[in-house]
Amino acid sequence: CLTSNVQTQSVPNIESHPFKYYLDKQLRVTLNTDNRLISGTTMTDELWLATRVFNLTFEQLSKVILNGFKSVFLPFDQKVEIYQKAKAEIFKLAS
Repeated sequence: CLTSNVQTQSVPNIESHPFKYYLDKQLRVTLNTDNRLISGTTMTDELWLATRVFNLTFEQLSKVILNGFKSVFLPFDQKVEIYQKAKAEIFKLAS
């Protein structure tokens, strides 16, 4: 969670967060909300923040979203199914 990393002072500010560096190095970067009640953020907020601060392209943002589906804690067959559905929806947006 970008927001909670700033709130907990894991990074001094959002601009110095290594998120984009990791993404550029092809690591499986995901975004999440940690504890929404504490951090006061949503997935939409985190995706918007990453896009705005790190100037993400549609392709980069799509990759981050799909990375989240690849990393979900579900049995493999369910993971594949939900990933394929998410990928199809993102593909529709790109068309």
